[in-house]
Amino acid sequence: MNIAIGADIGGTHITSAAIDLDSFSVIENSYYNQKIDNKSPKDIIFKQWASCLNNSIKAVSNNDILGVGIAIPGPFDYAKGIGKYERNDKYESLYNVSVIDGLAREIQNGQIKLRFLNDASSFGLGSDLLENLNKDNTIAITLGTGFGATFLKNKVPLISGNGVPEHGCLWDKDFKDGIADDYFSTRWLINHYSDLTGEDITGCGVKELIEKDPENMKRVFANFSDNLCEFLVPHLKSFETDVLFIGGNIAKASAYFLDKLENCIEAEGLKTSIRIVTEAEKVGVVGAAYLFNPDFWERIRKELPTI
Repeated sequence: MNIAIGADIGGTHITSAAIDLDSFSVIENSYYNQKIDNKSPKDIIFKQWASCLNNSIKAVSNNDILGVGIAIPGPFDYAKGIGKYERNDKYESLYNVSVIDGLAREIQNGQIKLRFLNDASSFGLGSDLLENLNKDNTIAITLGTGFGATFLKNKVPLISGNGVPEHGCLWDKDFKDGIADDYFSTRWLINHYSDLTGEDITGCGVKELIEKDPENMKRVFANFSDNLCEFLVPHLKSFETDVLFIGGNIAKASAYFLDKLENCIEAEGLKTSIRIVTEAEKVGVVGAAYLFNPDFWERIRKELPTI
């Protein structure tokens, strides 16, 4: 059995599991999740991450583990394993710090190999692997505290090429009065609700607002869907996209925006199918573990982004 540890690191959590690379299944009793304080000093962050990873490693201690693949948000030097977080309100203690060296001191097997992939790329890759749709061109986006995206061709994340934006990212691309990240995140939904109703909703999340005021949230999501369609359609066309995967916490509210988005995309003459992925962390873990598939690693290791 070919086993690798996969980990999905978010702004406030880490999820890890041992993955059978032949079936993409989670090894029994190896799935763990832990909350993280991203404002902590670097040594504390490494201890918290390693605590979760060590639990997954222990669950398969009788088997040889190929290594640990880690899905982590940018800015990050994925080739060298160095954090580039500066003035972005998360993990700033890891700026110019080697995550490889920091984790090696804390992981149960300090000699184990570590590899890194952008979290949105891992989400897209894991979704593609688990769905096994055999489609050529895939875009995957994550909608949550921020806006993540990846472009995949034959299950390989791209950072350049026909129809691929600079660095393979969408969050920083111009849209209306700002950039895409300003419009396709939880803060836009919350701020738009506040503008619509005039209410002070400090401390509320999207889920709470849906439960509190579903009718006004339908109006908010209608505008959100229009914006998302307007922004995505040019990219869906230029990349000749077969499938669009959507994950992240906002995807859990897809009942409020999916129909409108599908109708809008269809009206543009596109045949792109949309798949909602509600277990984004699990698919991210699978995508990260896949870094230890030797053929896949050989195809991407020289193309890993450094931001």
